[in-house]
Amino acid sequence: MTDPTATVTRSDERTTGDDRRSPSTTDGEPDTDTVDSPKRTSTVTNDESEWIPRWDMSLDEWTVLGLDAADDRLFATLSKNNGPSAIAAIDPTEQSVLWQTKSEGEAISGTHASYQHIARSKWGVTLSSEAVYAVAGPAEERLWSAVHALDRATGKRRWSLRRKRKLAVAGVTDSLVVATGLEFFPGPNETVLDHQTPESPLSTVVYGLAPADGTVRWTREFDSVQDVAVNSNGVYVAVADQLVGLGLDGERRFSYEQGPATRIEAAAGRIFYLTGDYSASTLYGVAPSGSVDWQHDLPVNELLLVDDRLYAGGKAV
Repeated sequence: MTDPTATVTRSDERTTGDDRRSPSTTDGEPDTDTVDSPKRTSTVTNDESEWIPRWDMSLDEWTVLGLDAADDRLFATLSKNNGPSAIAAIDPTEQSVLWQTKSEGEAISGTHASYQHIARSKWGVTLSSEAVYAVAGPAEERLWSAVHALDRATGKRRWSLRRKRKLAVAGVTDSLVVATGLEFFPGPNETVLDHQTPESPLSTVVYGLAPADGTVRWTREFDSVQDVAVNSNGVYVAVADQLVGLGLDGERRFSYEQGPATRIEAAAGRIFYLTGDYSASTLYGVAPSGSVDWQHDLPVNELLLVDDRLYAGGKAV
């Protein structure tokens, strides 16, 4: 895998043994950095036939793995060889770094809520109105990973949740942060072999966390989880051959027995549930109560939810 250069250009269910406790922040982790002004260049041209960057910024020895944008800010996921990783907030108007916060370990791909298998970058952060959520850890050794909640304005670390699993952020509401923890395979420090598959389905723990301090409010564990989605009504888990709906309190609301599960997207008043393989897939429209309002047989394998509109892609969109 070749990383991009460091240039920013605008243009079934069981409760686990995890008890309800506040997570601990790793002792000795660096806090927000004081960032020197980066080197930058600007180019202005009147020739619109040739695309030329308006500006670029050097981030010294950091490599930019992913970019997210919101409210006229860029949030860059950064990496160095052998760690650490960092998140930086960038003002594209001033071409300046507002803050940069380091974390132990590498930035872990596919762990942010907007992650899409085709349509989005592999690295990124999950944004709420007040916080930036990022996941990092020693990925190659598979010892642990941690979700870090950073203050969106200052980059100060609010809290961290560390577990001996591959953590990811599934979604955020005003009252809950939903994270997942996939069992490591192979185990810690075991050699990864080509075409190696687990003898039994891997388990995934779903965590309901308090946004303010990361306290674990509830956990649920499932085998063979394919996808998890979150909206203001609940948490939805695609498990092997069924769709499971949980309330924001972690209690099971419904189960819909249909599979094999592939993907989920959750709008405010609708859950979109995709099953089957590419040549024989079915898309279901499911109400928050668990009732199925409609279904379509479609040759698709990718879903993208934009506001209240769903785009399904395969041989056509």
